[in-house]
Amino acid sequence: MLRFAPRYGMISPCLRRPAGRPAQAANDNPAWSLQAAPDYPSPVRAMAGRLANRLEEDALLAQALRLFASHGHAAAGHAARAATRAAIAGDSEEADWWAQVCHTLDRRKAQALRRELAGLA
Repeated sequence: MLRFAPRYGMISPCLRRPAGRPAQAANDNPAWSLQAAPDYPSPVRAMAGRLANRLEEDALLAQALRLFASHGHAAAGHAARAATRAAIAGDSEEADWWAQVCHTLDRRKAQALRRELAGLA
């Protein structure tokens, strides 16, 4: 749940004021890196892994939506062609990325693409 502090009037409970610093939202998360996760206990490592997966899923969905916005119903075909070009160029990581974008847009085309990419390998 996201709360906003009122501009005038009472001090919102979502604000905290550390000594000597201006008020900041209580729900602001400190910046932390995923490389530091192995130093933390196991539940935090699991949370970091889930966060990394969620960030990747969000980036994947954003790319799929951008592609759909620019190419409409042909977006899955564009993603499949980009995956094929990357596989031919030898960039398996990029080919996998575009195959996942294709899967987000059209599962059947993504299955055909996986078979095609397996044939190229």
